[in-house]
Amino acid sequence: MAPQLKTEEKNIICSAKPGYQYPNISVAEYIANQVTQIDGSVPAIVRQFFRQKYKQLSLNISRKPLQVNPSDDTLLTYEDFHKQAQQFASALLSFGAVQGNLVVFFAENSAQLVVAFFGAVYLGLPICPLPPSNGPYELTNYIRDASGAILVFGSDKRETILKACNDPKYSKTMAQLKILIQLETEEDLLEHEILSVAVVKSFTSALNNFKTTSTLPSIPYFTPVDLKKSHFCLCFTSGTTGSPKAAVHSNRSFLAMLMKTQMGEKDKREHVLQWHPLGHMSGLFMIFHCIYSGKSVVLHRSGHLESLLASVEKYKLVYMVSFKTFLKHSLTKLCFLFFSPSLPATPLKCWPKTTRSSSI
Repeated sequence: MAPQLKTEEKNIICSAKPGYQYPNISVAEYIANQVTQIDGSVPAIVRQFFRQKYKQLSLNISRKPLQVNPSDDTLLTYEDFHKQAQQFASALLSFGAVQGNLVVFFAENSAQLVVAFFGAVYLGLPICPLPPSNGPYELTNYIRDASGAILVFGSDKRETILKACNDPKYSKTMAQLKILIQLETEEDLLEHEILSVAVVKSFTSALNNFKTTSTLPSIPYFTPVDLKKSHFCLCFTSGTTGSPKAAVHSNRSFLAMLMKTQMGEKDKREHVLQWHPLGHMSGLFMIFHCIYSGKSVVLHRSGHLESLLASVEKYKLVYMVSFKTFLKHSLTKLCFLFFSPSLPATPLKCWPKTTRSSSI
């Protein structure tokens, strides 16, 4: 006798194949387990610096000559990355972070930003990336709507932060923040300029206080109560069809995305070119996927074509997270192009598919 379906189940179509099985652990625990199995000397993040400065997210193809100085590059191994993420988590804890505090990120791409992302995740706090192009109005709207408690921002966002803190239209929202962390600076530049926030520190000084502390007692430090409901990441829609709307990823849903996404062979030491802003959900997801997969990420601040091609040649890169904008240019140095989900996969067939070994 056929089983009797409930009324609400009649329109549900189920696959005959067994469901995908995911480990019943948090994203933080799963990634930490993966990272500790990777050779600690393998580069996790390579941050490229160029002599010329370009506007963030500029897709205009400049014809100016580009000079790349290898000595300007910074390299962060998996061992140092894992250690610094835990030190940053310990710093947040010492500054008064408690379970459930949402950490908002407002910065351009940098190695410190990646460490801060993972440090917050290691601590067990939900994260919220914001587009780095936002002004005070958008920034404070997002912080208010997300109930942000901690803000991590880039030094080039300093004026935006000061305006938001000192303008009566925005200062009430900024006052709800309990901790501000400034990236890419040696000093706590804003400590005496922002009086409404309890703690204002630089990323460097935060880590310096925990140089002798390289491990947390557990990862995550704050254990999620329910993996299916606990917030891992809060992101906002673009707002092109109205007001930006918040979308929530639980630990369970984000881990499912990581495990179901394939980019080459897992644990194969391949190099990935990443310039997509980490303040966007797609950029954030790709950096988590690359670290989870044991890749070495060459991180760029913008999509300037000459700088990207210089990295392809220098590091013998295999993958690049890209957009349709670049399809008209010859990128035969790449063995494969990995596009964002919104783009068709058909252009992939025009690029060579030979295997390329690479090393730094």
